[in-house]
Amino acid sequence: MNEYNIYGDLPVWKNNFQKQNGEFQPNLKFIIAEIGKKEHFADFQTDPQSNLVVFSYAIAKKLSEDLKPTQLRRFYTYVKKLQYKVEPHETNLPPEVLAGLAFLPPKLAGASTRKGEVKPLFKVISACLANEKIKTKPDYDYFVEFFEAILDYHQVLSKEKSNQEESES
Repeated sequence: MNEYNIYGDLPVWKNNFQKQNGEFQPNLKFIIAEIGKKEHFADFQTDPQSNLVVFSYAIAKKLSEDLKPTQLRRFYTYVKKLQYKVEPHETNLPPEVLAGLAFLPPKLAGASTRKGEVKPLFKVISACLANEKIKTKPDYDYFVEFFEAILDYHQVLSKEKSNQEESES
């Protein structure tokens, strides 16, 4: 069974993958363009055509080709630590969290120059943070959920890949 059929015939699913060399590969350009269309990250919650769950699977599939789960977890831990600095009653993000978010793309950029497998994540996260898409607590909470979905799918896909490699050897 190929991944293309997991979500059936959802239009957003079809756009997230493109056929290359007989296999469906993640279409990161489409995902980045869709993220770029939103004014606020929390807007994804109310738009059924923009399915971040499918986006997260496609991104994780691309990352699972080369990126180790520990490398991805390092960036997730940074994002999660920032989330703990936001008080539950706050609506807008405090300046220290906004400043911390501003440093996430440079951290990813630095890692992508050393390890090219981080580059797709750098592109996606940069699109998520562009034009102040994340400035409220709901925006940030939904961004963290999106990152967690990428992390979870990546872990599953990486395990599948290593199990497949073991069975082939």
